[in-house]
Amino acid sequence: MTHVHKCRLLLQRTQFPRFFGTSAAFRSQKTLSNRVDIVGVGLHSGQDVNLTLKPANVNAGITFQRTDIQNAPAIPATFTNVSGTKYCTVLGRKGSQIETIEHLLAAFYTLGVSNCEVLLNGPDVPCLDGSAKPFCEKILETGLKDQQAPRKRLAVKRPVTVKSTKNKAQASLVPSESFRLSVEVDFSSRNLGFGPSRFTLDPNRALEEVIPARTFGFAEDVAMLHQTGLARGGSLDNSVVFRNGKPLNPEGLRYPDEWVRHKVLDALGDLSLAGPFDLCAHYEAIWPGHEINNKLLHELFLSQDNYEIISE
Repeated sequence: MTHVHKCRLLLQRTQFPRFFGTSAAFRSQKTLSNRVDIVGVGLHSGQDVNLTLKPANVNAGITFQRTDIQNAPAIPATFTNVSGTKYCTVLGRKGSQIETIEHLLAAFYTLGVSNCEVLLNGPDVPCLDGSAKPFCEKILETGLKDQQAPRKRLAVKRPVTVKSTKNKAQASLVPSESFRLSVEVDFSSRNLGFGPSRFTLDPNRALEEVIPARTFGFAEDVAMLHQTGLARGGSLDNSVVFRNGKPLNPEGLRYPDEWVRHKVLDALGDLSLAGPFDLCAHYEAIWPGHEINNKLLHELFLSQDNYEIISE
């Protein structure tokens, strides 16, 4: 059974929340029906981490908390609490940091989870297979619970754009009746593809089209990453590693353009840090990364003329 087919079966077994436009009925907030326990290795720390997802009350939002640090605060998953963006998105508050939150957040957004307590006894969220698929599977298996409150919408009212001063990265949010993501990357200089790779996602199809896409890297970069304390838990079990344009993973790729789809997955998780909203905007990015995504949210919220929060 392929990864996409398994996601389709899970989709058929649950009352899956769809994404609607600005003129449609509001969705209810959702939480998990029961707690979910997950064990895995942190991609960057290389440590074994126990992760627990617990149901949360209406309007609680998504929070992360370290259980291995005494009196560690619960950190709301918002862009203002991002403390790092090098090779992953990091939440930080009062000396407590939690890395690699983006894949889990992408799963939450895709499934419409508004409220959840995330507890973990290590510095980074388990990488699992390098995608958001295992998180979605675990959440769908335990089930989702409708809550007696509507989920608000965040509508972009005018275009907002940011550009990196370090590289070619740039990203925009433009007004749209619904939420879409368009990403373009070009790894042809590293023998990956024959030019720019572009993918546009309708989040209604995220579970099939981007959720199984794995994190990736290049064999020639591994030594450098290890020297800087990164990717210590990386392996062919949780990452796609390319050499001369070909994956070293025996099973090959899940999609012919898995690398650009994973960039969309990362963006989905990063943009969910705008808050517990359904987004109404078109995200367009070239060479996106965690840093530019966070800068984009800061730019969006600089002026109330840029956006509108819509309640039922």
